[in-house]
Amino acid sequence: MRIVSIPVGLTPHHLLALRSISAFMTDQLTGPISQNLDGGRYDEVVTATEQLFPTARAARDPNAQALVYLYQAEALYRLMRLEEALEHTRQASVWLHSEVTQVATYNRAVSLYFEGLLYFILRADAHAIHAFNAAQEALVQSERFWDFEQNIIRSTTCRTLARWMTRLLNLTGSTPAGELVMIVPVYEMVNRTLTLVDAVAVAPFLVQLPKEALDAYLPANYVPLEIEAVLFLQLWPDVHYLALRILRKGELVRQSQVGDLLLIEATSPVSPQEITLTRDLPFVRRADGRVIFGPYEQQDKIFSGIPRLLIKKGTKP
Repeated sequence: MRIVSIPVGLTPHHLLALRSISAFMTDQLTGPISQNLDGGRYDEVVTATEQLFPTARAARDPNAQALVYLYQAEALYRLMRLEEALEHTRQASVWLHSEVTQVATYNRAVSLYFEGLLYFILRADAHAIHAFNAAQEALVQSERFWDFEQNIIRSTTCRTLARWMTRLLNLTGSTPAGELVMIVPVYEMVNRTLTLVDAVAVAPFLVQLPKEALDAYLPANYVPLEIEAVLFLQLWPDVHYLALRILRKGELVRQSQVGDLLLIEATSPVSPQEITLTRDLPFVRRADGRVIFGPYEQQDKIFSGIPRLLIKKGTKP
């Protein structure tokens, strides 16, 4: 199995276009359901989408049915109910395939991407490659459509999503079967924009200290007994990691060299993806150890995270 830290902006509910469905359905999906997804209340999302689905079915609207299923699939994935998430995603792709609009084509590309991602997580690589390739083909058509509509954000998203899938495909043969790995997105500052440029496989590891080593750090009346191994890096889908490629020696951490990767655990829900920053110093490390990205143009939010690991250039993660 692979654990994938999906870039926040490339999760289904941030990607899907909700055009052509009813105002009521749009309000439900973009309102409380999206808020619960972002807030980690995944059981509530499953319940809410189950209650919403009969409305979409009664309207005989395949597009609306597909969107509800994709929102639910994302929540099921976060709950590690992967087979159910895959089943919902595949059904959503079937419904979207029956629609002939350009928006449905784009949403089908998103559905195929998420289907491929679930296969990738389950190490069903042949199915993942097929789904990713189909998604990328649909994105080429969708990018032309969004360009025609002068929707720069959507057309940029098509390119970013296609690039992310390519990076995942490049990792299919480099992570041995049976080995648990975490896939994290890699960002780099390009023209003052923090940009998704790659993906890297990171191997979690166990740390176990002997009881004797703890004696010097414990009060005299504390006697350590059985100390279990501690897993370094959390392996839950709702814990988000990213890697920042170091471009200047000593950036953020004293030991860093150009080309190193700094693995960061996100502590805020804001996505750093494709964000243009307003100052020459794009990110800083505060006294408490957290890395702060921002401020952003036309935004008052910041992204923050905790550095967890420095991966030296030229070494295997």
